[in-house]
Amino acid sequence: MSIEEKHLVNVLKRCICCNQENISDFFCRGIYNVQKCDDCGAQFVNPRFFEDSINSVYPDDYWSNESSNIAKAAITNELGMSQRAQGDIALLSKYFSKKISYLDVGFGTAHALEAARKLGWDVCGIDPSIEAVEFAKKKGIENVILGCFEENLISDQKFDLITAFDCFEHIVDPNKFLIDCKNVLNDNGLIAIAVPNVASVSARINQKRWSQYIFPDHLNFYSSSTLKIIANRNNLTVEDEFSFPSISLGVRELLKKLQSNYNIKILSYLINFITSFKKYIFYPPANYLCKKFNIESNLLFVILKKEK
Repeated sequence: MSIEEKHLVNVLKRCICCNQENISDFFCRGIYNVQKCDDCGAQFVNPRFFEDSINSVYPDDYWSNESSNIAKAAITNELGMSQRAQGDIALLSKYFSKKISYLDVGFGTAHALEAARKLGWDVCGIDPSIEAVEFAKKKGIENVILGCFEENLISDQKFDLITAFDCFEHIVDPNKFLIDCKNVLNDNGLIAIAVPNVASVSARINQKRWSQYIFPDHLNFYSSSTLKIIANRNNLTVEDEFSFPSISLGVRELLKKLQSNYNIKILSYLINFITSFKKYIFYPPANYLCKKFNIESNLLFVILKKEK
């Protein structure tokens, strides 16, 4: 029995979103079994590991291997990640008329924290990677905490905004996560979540071969409707929702791999060119068409509000 299999003992009896018992097997890949709720359509890995087993389940080099290395990621995709973070923070800043306190959960390369700090926000970050924490501190961001997010880590702080970008699909207990977020949010505070969209055209076409079925990383697979259900279950209202398209032919990923191995300067320019093309040429008309024809795209961006 593998180490991963040994820890897959957290058996869910009910749907993570609607809390109903009508769940059935959807497909199995290796030791990971994905189930689907027959009532709301939510998909999730079941059984799964407990949160305190995360360091045992993830590979020893997960936080520092070539594909996830924080420093290399920042170097080989600096423009893309920085632009996305700036865009996300700029979008969220429209919901506030004053300087705010901001928490980023799973901050990774800390680009969102940097963008928020430039707006004068008080920033704080939590990440389970020691590499990410050290990288953020090198950028001069001192208020960063090592660990998995829970209320106890920051019970002495309150925030106007909490973000979980590319993080919520990793959470072992998403309901507890939302409750913990609410408990450290100020009244009328916001939670912004960005996740892969299991109801996207890409997911529907590829079915069980969808690229976001990544194990053991991704445990929960959301659509617009199931995110609303889990939000309502935890007494949060959906303030706003966006669905962003993306395209990938694998070229940028190949260039990033070559750049990380050989450090050829021209590759950085090519990576940034592709990133800029997608951002300024492809995305504007694609976003317009998606909204006009109600097409769900690859990335869901949902803003939840805590009521007084």
